[in-house]
Amino acid sequence: MNRNWGASVFRQISLLRNLRQQWSRFKSRAIHYSYTFYRNDRRFFPKFKIAAAASTVGFTFREHGISDKRIAECEHCEEEFAHCKTPADGWELLYEAKDMLAFRRRIEGPYEMYEYKCVGTYYDISPRTFLDAQNDLMYRKEWDENIKTIEVVHEQDENELIRWVSKFPYPMYPREYVYVRRTWVSDDEKFAVVDSEAVQPEVFPSISNDNVRVTSYTSRMSIRAHSDWESHGVDYILTYADNPEANIPRYVYNWIVNKGGPYFLDQVNWSIFGDFSQFL
Repeated sequence: MNRNWGASVFRQISLLRNLRQQWSRFKSRAIHYSYTFYRNDRRFFPKFKIAAAASTVGFTFREHGISDKRIAECEHCEEEFAHCKTPADGWELLYEAKDMLAFRRRIEGPYEMYEYKCVGTYYDISPRTFLDAQNDLMYRKEWDENIKTIEVVHEQDENELIRWVSKFPYPMYPREYVYVRRTWVSDDEKFAVVDSEAVQPEVFPSISNDNVRVTSYTSRMSIRAHSDWESHGVDYILTYADNPEANIPRYVYNWIVNKGGPYFLDQVNWSIFGDFSQFL
């Protein structure tokens, strides 16, 4: 049996079970605003007794952030929306519901790994609210009991370096994510993109050996306004990929199915619904 069978299955089951139920929770909230399992859950990096801020010494967004070239490609995101509901290049439909489609495609490699794409529309949320929900880390910290630590370590203009530590069920170790995030908004405020990618430990070291460091993660959220930035009506495309590297024990699998979903859906739930259980 494929060693990543559990990861593949919980992604699909979580998608079917969790997406729509979150919408009712969103209705009652005030709107503000993966991941990787490692072999035997014991892949660690050296322990560093330095503060997160000190760890940014030598880090620059110019060298390690989302590049200007990558952001320049956002100028063409209108084309991305033109074909988002019928993507080619190996995408297969995973789930379909009213105003939402989810796709996946196989990533080349020795294991069964997938990239995911979620396409949706909401008619009673403004693009500004949607973007604020996507980017507000402190709001997330208020209600998500699985967060150990979440902080913007370094910020420069539209660039952010973020450190996130999330609890996992005992005896698994918490997961630590360090990633860069860059937000782009078009001049006419019709489109926005939030682009994120993991930073490697040699660039920004872990500050504790009590966590398992996640080193493979990318996500891109594209947003399109129906009319203007303040009026209700928004389309979104979330594309996400990570690299799971371990079997998932049955009790952990059950916990994941009941408590949350794959990171790409958690991103959607966080952004749109303002509530989900586990950041993976």
